[in-house]
Amino acid sequence: MKARTVRVLLTLSVALAMVAGCATSGGREEAVARATPVARATPVVRETATIRVGTYNIRLQPGDTGTPNAWDERKADMVELIRKLDLDAFGLQEVCPGQADYLTNSLPQYVMVGVHREDGMRKGEASPVFYRKDRFDAVKNGTFWLSETPDVPGSKSWGTACTRVCSWALLRDRTTGKAFCFANTHTDHVSALARKEGMLLIIRRMREFAPAGTPIVFTGDHNCRETDEPAKAVSKLLKNALYVSETPPEGPWRTFTGWRWRDREYPAVKALELAPDVRNARKDSPHADEARRCGSRIDYIYVSDGIRVLSYATHGDTRPGTELYPSDHFPVSAVIELPRGRDAVFSVSADRADCLYACGEQATFTVSTPQAVGTAVVTLDDFSTNVVARATFDLSKTNEFTISGTLGEPGFMRLRVGVSGGTKQKIYGVGFEPEKIRKTSPLPEDFDEFWSEAKRKLDETTPVDARLERVDERCNDKWDYYRISVASYKGRVWGYLSVPKDASAERKYPVRVEVPGAGKGKWAHDMTPVAGAVCLKMTAHSFPLAFDDKEFLRQYAELEREVREKYGVSNYAVAGLGKSREEFYYYRAFLGISRAVDWVVAQPWADKTRVTYSGGSQGGGFGLALLALNKNFTKGLLKVPALSDNMAPLVGRRSGCGPCHIFGQPEADRETAIKWAPYFDGANFASRITCPVRVLVGFADDTCPPSAVYATYNEIRAKDHAIVHGIGMGHGCDKKLVAQLEKWLYAQERR
Repeated sequence: MKARTVRVLLTLSVALAMVAGCATSGGREEAVARATPVARATPVVRETATIRVGTYNIRLQPGDTGTPNAWDERKADMVELIRKLDLDAFGLQEVCPGQADYLTNSLPQYVMVGVHREDGMRKGEASPVFYRKDRFDAVKNGTFWLSETPDVPGSKSWGTACTRVCSWALLRDRTTGKAFCFANTHTDHVSALARKEGMLLIIRRMREFAPAGTPIVFTGDHNCRETDEPAKAVSKLLKNALYVSETPPEGPWRTFTGWRWRDREYPAVKALELAPDVRNARKDSPHADEARRCGSRIDYIYVSDGIRVLSYATHGDTRPGTELYPSDHFPVSAVIELPRGRDAVFSVSADRADCLYACGEQATFTVSTPQAVGTAVVTLDDFSTNVVARATFDLSKTNEFTISGTLGEPGFMRLRVGVSGGTKQKIYGVGFEPEKIRKTSPLPEDFDEFWSEAKRKLDETTPVDARLERVDERCNDKWDYYRISVASYKGRVWGYLSVPKDASAERKYPVRVEVPGAGKGKWAHDMTPVAGAVCLKMTAHSFPLAFDDKEFLRQYAELEREVREKYGVSNYAVAGLGKSREEFYYYRAFLGISRAVDWVVAQPWADKTRVTYSGGSQGGGFGLALLALNKNFTKGLLKVPALSDNMAPLVGRRSGCGPCHIFGQPEADRETAIKWAPYFDGANFASRITCPVRVLVGFADDTCPPSAVYATYNEIRAKDHAIVHGIGMGHGCDKKLVAQLEKWLYAQERR
């Protein structure tokens, strides 16, 4: 196998060896674990500690020369104000090189990170981050440009009048061992598009630079009011600290003064009693009087979910003995508390970008975390109980380490890492020649005959009896919405159907079919129609599911009680398989849903040349069966499909069935389940699929393991088939990958 490009992580590390891994068995080579600890002071740990953060536009040095507001006239008073605020970390704007020198010399308790915007060195303004050197360690830091080429110094985009930057730092608190990402910017004063795109770029980049889930603090002079589009866009992703403060805000509403002194400021707490469009009004608006009283609020502190904001203040301090301000903006501060808990946030990568290896090759994982307290526990295995390596790492000594291992046969290796005593684990996976993984279920000689005969008998003995119940509250000017049910073996199958208003024999529409994933979420008992298509969403159940969440949960609990009492199992997905093929819960569902598809496709408004299937998890497993049993389908998309390789536990692998079809049965029923399980294995249906099909597999999927999905995919013989790798993806599908696959799936609809 060709060598791939090695992914390099930016670290501030020194080379020190640490703990080693353990030996392996079962054809797997010895694994090696090693650590590269970050040099830092030993933290004094306590569970919670508040952090005082802030933002301050200090007004650039060249402005106001020859006036009382000149930099040399006010710089000492500004430094005294910053000392008074006693901030732990803060962002500044409009910092010219001379100002940066003065501030760093006058405030030696802080470290400044950030470069100047024109050349990435010493030319132009900067928007730096300052943090207390005795409290924080900067794990990473940097500056990027608010443009379509953010790593190019001096670059500009979106009609911005000036070059704009964001400086940031991933800060680890020595007090608690926790980390957060602090980002600071000064967005453009002319282009609203540049403001919006720049701020969204900052949030995206913070999530790239910091491990997933790391708390974010985002500050700056954003040159817009909270009712403007840029601020609205950011507020969908982060929280304005002003509005989540647990105590009323202190100080004035306005943050921009333009040097204009007021003997009485309009308080923020009073401004919040006004409507948003009033307190944020401009002087040329119908609320001009209120606009003058309130003033402009354009400086912000945003925080991510989980951060508590204990207090919030705008500081309207004047220079001592004068009616002058240290800057033409007021500083803004907030006292925050980072999320509690023992669980650390880990970031994992492999030494090959595609996470694919030959059997016997070493795969090396790099693990990092901003946390500086606790013990990281790392395990490598084959997504089952066969352990490849184990290691522990003291997070007070290292925040980055590597661990390596291999598999001697085709399959997937899983990394699990968490903090000792914690409740959450990060999972990552890599594949070893997955194209060679084979299914474990035998193909029964009468597999095709069994299903053909089942369909024939049902048609002979039970009329389809399709019933539609119009749901008026879900109908609109684009579609009609129905509950649909169809007769099946010893019962019915139920679902939802939407039909475009103008559908007719002359105006045919493509048909989209879906079966939802298992579980108790909204996805399982409702449907959102799509304009321009007939949508059919069928459930696995034999009763109509309530739209109301509480009633649905009651129905689900009743179903669980019934299968427990009748079959001694905890989940409907295995109910009856230990008795007979026909009594298995999915037997009725497979046959009935296939019938429902036949009925819909036979309607005059259905375009028989454009019938697609999409489903994930349980729905992906149903897709394997339906695409094999029903030849109406013209394309299919199977996302992290369940019901795959269902006999894998018999050979020491995990199946793609959440509850195991074999060991999920009472012990007395397991032999029967082993006999009938192959008839319901998605891997056996896979070879019967003939339409174009795509499969999405999550390399970190701990519900439907990638080995089971690949074993099933490898059985597909359709002329047009492909598998898409979700690197680092668990059972929750990556939205971008799904969007790409749906573009392929529904391409026919745009004819």
